[in-house]
Amino acid sequence: MGITSLLSSDDEASADTAVPVRYARGCSGVWCADDSGFAAATAAASSSDVVIACLGLNPGTNAPTGGAEGEMMDRTSLGLLGMQEDLLKALVATGTPVIVVLLNVRVHPP
Repeated sequence: MGITSLLSSDDEASADTAVPVRYARGCSGVWCADDSGFAAATAAASSSDVVIACLGLNPGTNAPTGGAEGEMMDRTSLGLLGMQEDLLKALVATGTPVIVVLLNVRVHPP
């Protein structure tokens, strides 16, 4: 068993560590427009002891570079963008404990 990290890089996942790390990119960017990465992410989650799911925004970017929030970029909802919530539900459905790391530039309600 190992740890699954969803939004790190393949290089980071293959670095020498005392604990094996499985990497699967469940979403392509913060907009997560499709579920094409969900199968790989849930497969990695199913064979791991714990999942660390990094979800939310890409701080420090603006709309042209893939950002969703910041100067002159108001949002109408505080929810996760695109299909990120669907990915989280799929990961939880595997039965593997999930730790969620939310990357945001403002407070989100529980």
